[in-house]
Amino acid sequence: MLRELHEICLNIGMGLSYVALFIASSRSSDNKHYLIEIIVGFIIGSFVGVLGGHVLFYFEIVKKWKETDEQVL
Repeated sequence: MLRELHEICLNIGMGLSYVALFIASSRSSDNKHYLIEIIVGFIIGSFVGVLGGHVLFYFEIVKKWKETDEQVL
């Protein structure tokens, strides 16, 4: 179950990354943003995405631990 959840989240994340890359390249080619703005936005978005993924994954593991502890008691 946990493995499938990880694979689904990875696929969704990769898809959203491709969409973000497409949008960034189109905004740059239309001269609506400077390249440095796109790079900084990419870094910030990547950091927040990775941090959010780790937080959600951590809470899923804690939830599984609590369910296992309740079954033992």
